[in-house]
Parts: sequence; C-alpha cells; structure tokens
Amino acid sequence: MASVAERVMAMETLKAVAHPWLCDAMGHMNVQHYTAIFDDASAHFFGAIGAGVKPPLTELGWADVHHEVEFKDEVTSGDLLTVRSHVVKVGRASLTFRHVMTGRNEGVHAII
Repeated sequence: MASVAERVMAMETLKAVAHPWLCDAMGHMNVQHYTAIFDDASAHFFGAIGAGVKPPLTELGWADVHHEVEFKDEVTSGDLLTVRSHVVKVGRASLTFRHVMTGRNEGVHAII
C-alpha cells in the first residue's frame, strides 16, 4: 500500500473553468480569482491529507503565513484548469505545500 506521502504527491485537488465573469477587460483571469481557486484547492488538499477545514474539536487550527505566486502564462476566458497539489516539507508546527495550475494542454499557468 502507498504511503501517505506517495498518495498526496501531485494529487489533483481542483478542476475549474475561467468563466468570462472572472476575467478583466482584456479577457485574462483577474488575480483575485487565482487566489480563490488556490484557496479552494487548499480545502480539498487538507481534507485529502486528513486535516480537514471544518473547525476541529481542539484549539488547533491553520494559519496562512506565507504565499508566493509565480505567474507563468495568462489564463483566458474559457480555459479549463486543473490544480495539482503536493507536500513540499513537514515541519514541527508547519506544513509547506505547492499548488500547480495547468490548462487543458498541460501548460503551467501559475504556481503557489
């Protein structure tokens, strides 16, 4: 049986569509919607690794401390998007993970 680390490597965490109402006047997806898509992918990712996003029964929880987004290519209206996520590092009190957004032809649009 695969380990937890092997099961979460490059796990598909979200599929989305760049609807016209998510785009600016030039037809490119607005930055705020990249963040929303990655946030939704995070919720699915946490659920898949057993962390969940519902309030826990204890006083423990998550805090976003640092985000870096690398924009590789424009997302345009109508693009079909997939986000894949994986753990990069597990610390004593931290978890570093990466999301990679690709389009239908597997070109990378953004990495967070």
